[in-house]
Amino acid sequence: MEPVFNAHSQAIWQSATPRELQGRVFYVRRLIGQATRPLGTVAAGIAAGVLDPGYGYAALGLVWVGFCAAQLFNPYMLRVEDKAGLLAASRR
Repeated sequence: MEPVFNAHSQAIWQSATPRELQGRVFYVRRLIGQATRPLGTVAAGIAAGVLDPGYGYAALGLVWVGFCAAQLFNPYMLRVEDKAGLLAASRR
């Protein structure tokens, strides 16, 4: 399922990153993603030992739904594919 969740993000990154920098940018993205995965596994193991897993899944689901719903009103997310808005945000 991970490719399905990452396809839109990858397409946006590829369109927003200059071709000559894509190798470096995607390397750093993958490095950060793979370096933080063990930390998430440790945190999930600790949380599963302390909390009831059913309630943990329900709580994380609610957090995820709340975060996604909040992004519907985020002005930067509404213009994520707008190159002019991207350039204006990078100049700040």
